[in-house]
Amino acid sequence: MPVTPPLTARMTPGVYLAAGDIGGSGNLDGKGSDARFRSLISLTIDSQGNLFAFESDGTVAVSFRKITPEGVVSTLRTLDGSLSIDMQGNRYAATAFAIFKVAADGTRVPFVGAEEASGNVDGQGRQARFIGIGKLTFDRDGNVYITDQGPGSIGGGTIRKITPNGLVSTLAGMAGMSGSTDGIGAAARFGSPSSIVFDPFRNVLLVPDSKLRQVTLDGVVTTPALNFTGPVTSDSFGITNLAIDRAGTIFVTNIAVNVIYKITPNLDVFEFAGSFATRSPSDSYANGVGAAARFGPPRSIVTDASGNLFVADTGNTSIRKITPTGEVSTLAGMPGARPSLVNGAGPLARFNAPSGVSIDADGNLYVGDTGNHAIRKISTTGTVSVLGPADGTPGPPVDGVAAVAKIAYPFATVVDGRGTIYFADQVGRIIRKIAADGAVSTVAGASNKFTSIDGTGNGAGFALIRGMVADTQGVLYVADQTSVRKVGPDGVVTTIAGSLSPGMADGSALQARFARLNAIALDKAGNLFVSDAGNQAIRKITPDGAVSTVAPVHGPLALDAANTLYVADGAVIKKIDSNGSVTVVAGISGGFGIRLGTLPGSFQMITSLTYLGANVFAVTSENAVLKVALP
Repeated sequence: MPVTPPLTARMTPGVYLAAGDIGGSGNLDGKGSDARFRSLISLTIDSQGNLFAFESDGTVAVSFRKITPEGVVSTLRTLDGSLSIDMQGNRYAATAFAIFKVAADGTRVPFVGAEEASGNVDGQGRQARFIGIGKLTFDRDGNVYITDQGPGSIGGGTIRKITPNGLVSTLAGMAGMSGSTDGIGAAARFGSPSSIVFDPFRNVLLVPDSKLRQVTLDGVVTTPALNFTGPVTSDSFGITNLAIDRAGTIFVTNIAVNVIYKITPNLDVFEFAGSFATRSPSDSYANGVGAAARFGPPRSIVTDASGNLFVADTGNTSIRKITPTGEVSTLAGMPGARPSLVNGAGPLARFNAPSGVSIDADGNLYVGDTGNHAIRKISTTGTVSVLGPADGTPGPPVDGVAAVAKIAYPFATVVDGRGTIYFADQVGRIIRKIAADGAVSTVAGASNKFTSIDGTGNGAGFALIRGMVADTQGVLYVADQTSVRKVGPDGVVTTIAGSLSPGMADGSALQARFARLNAIALDKAGNLFVSDAGNQAIRKITPDGAVSTVAPVHGPLALDAANTLYVADGAVIKKIDSNGSVTVVAGISGGFGIRLGTLPGSFQMITSLTYLGANVFAVTSENAVLKVALP
C-alpha cells in the first residue's frame, strides 16, 4: 500500500494514503483487493468456476461483474435484471415480471412473462404473468423453477414451474395467501420464500422460507425436521440463501446472525463459518477458519466443483471464499473499516467522514473529522492524533480547555498565516479556533442563528458555512450559502458579495447572486473563487468586488503555487486553465472506489481539496485522507 512519505520538494506522481482506511464500496475492476463492489445482490457460477456477481446501483439496472477463479474482476455489461445459468450453460435474465433468454452477444430474447404487466396467471410464454420473480433454479431436464412473490413479501408467495418451451404453471402455494402450511400444490402456504435451489440428490426443490422447506417436482411441500447441534438452536437458526455441494451437503447463509451453516445429508446442522455466540456489530469482517471468521450480512452463496463456497458478503462489499475445511478468505473486493475514532500511524488511524484539510508552516495537516466531532492532526511522520476535545461525541459550543470544550460536526478547517487553526462548527453556524494546547474558543456566530447576519462575535450569524479560506493577515473569507462573508481577527463579520436571496447573477459584489456556495479559495492577487453548487459553476470575485462566472463545474477548490485553479468534481480532480478550459488530472469518471498508486488513481466522492505545495494536494474521500502528487 503506497503510504505517503513526508512532503519533500517532489513526490513521484500518484495517489498516496496519508491516513485512514481506503476500503469499502465502489465500482472498480481489478484483481483481488484492487476491485470494488457496490451493493451485491446475488451470485451464480459457471462450469469453469467463473463467478458472476450482480449488484444494484440504486436503480433498476444491475451491473454484471465477472470474477475469475484467480479473483480478477471485470464488468461485462449492465443488464436489466439478474442472471442465472442452467446446467447446459444457457443464460437467463429475470426482471420482476419477465424472464428472458440471453444470447451469446448479450441480446435478451423474451421467454415468459411481460415487463409491462404483473399478475398471477399460468400460461404459455408472454401470456403468463408474475407478481415478483425471485431466484431461478434448473432441474436436469431444463425446467426452470422460481419463487414468485410481491414486493415487501406481502401476501406470501408461490413456486412456479416453466418448461423448456415456456409453459408456466404454479407448482405449490397460492398467491395472496401467506403461511407455513405443508401440503400438496395450492394447499401449501409460504411466507417469504427468499430463494430456491434444485437438489439433484433428492430430486426436490429446497426453499428458504424462514425455515427450510422441501418441494417435490410434483408439488408436495414438507418441512424437514433438522437436527441442531452444538451452538445451533432452532431459535438462532435461520435461512437467507443456500447452496448444495457435490456430496449433497447443504450450506446456508443467515443474514440475521452473519453465520454460514452446514446441513449434512442426515439433516444435522452445524456452524461452518462465523459464530453466533461471539458475533459483534463492531466485528463484522475477519478472515480465518470456522468460528474465527466474520461476515457482514452474507447473502447469496454458490459452490464450485471442488466444494469451495463463494459468498456475496453484502455488508463488506466483497466476495468471500470458504474452502471445504472452513477456511475463509477474501477473493475480491476490500471491505471498509467501520468509521471510528482511532489514533495512530497513518493506515491504522480511523476517521468518520473527514472533510476539510489545512496545513501549517511545519507541514502538519489538520482535518475536520466531522462524524467524530473532532479536529485531527496528522504529523509530518504520518501519526494521527486529536487536537482538542477527544471523546467523539457532539455537544453545544462550549469553549475552554480540551477536557471541557465541546464541538459538533466540524469541517472546513483552515490555518491562517499566523498559525491559528479555525474550523466551522455546529453544522456550519459558528466559526471557532483551536490553540496548540487544544483549547477551543468561539470567533463568530451563534448556534441559535440560522441566517446571515453581519455583526461582531456572537452577534453575527451564518446560514450554512461550507468553506473557509484565510489570508496572511488572519482574515477569513467564508462561503455562506448564498453570500460570501469576511471575518476579521477581531470577530467582525461583514458580507462582501451576494445576499440572502438565492439566484444567478454576475456583476458588482452586492448585486451578484449565488445559489448554494460549498467551497472557496483565495489566490495571491486577492481574487476569491467560490463553488456555486446551486448554479453548477465556479464564480470569481475580484478585490474590487466584480463577480464573474469562470467555468461550468463545481466542487471543492484549491489553487496551486502558480495560481492555477483545481476543482474536485465528484470523484475526479480537474484543472481549470486561465482560459476556462477544464481537464481531468486525477481520478476516473464513473469509477468509484479508492485506488492508490500511479495516476490517474481512483477516488470515492471527494469532499475536500487542499494544496500542500510541491504540486501535491490533500484529498478527503470516504474515511481516508489522501495525498495526490501531480506531474
